[in-house]
Amino acid sequence: MARPRKNRLGDYAHLLGEELQRLLAEELTQVVQEQHQAYRQEIDGLKREIRTLTQQVEILSKRAKAPKPKVGKWVPGGPGRPPKDAPERIAAYESRSQKTTKKR
Repeated sequence: MARPRKNRLGDYAHLLGEELQRLLAEELTQVVQEQHQAYRQEIDGLKREIRTLTQQVEILSKRAKAPKPKVGKWVPGGPGRPPKDAPERIAAYESRSQKTTKKR
């Protein structure tokens, strides 16, 4: 009687499974690394943009602000708060306006 053959189908299936697992793990690792690299590049770009914006803000904050020019002295009925010596100024303004109307 002949010797029965060993059924190695299970062994081959196990080896195929291990090979597929290894190949899929390599591919998955490669995809994750590519995504991580793209993510890092995006973060680096945003950091550069933040740096340039910070520099621009510093430059703008260091600019000297020109003071507002004075429009003139306060007159009655004019804008703003009247000065402390408002009655004297009002009297002086009225006397000036009376002198100019008499000259004409």
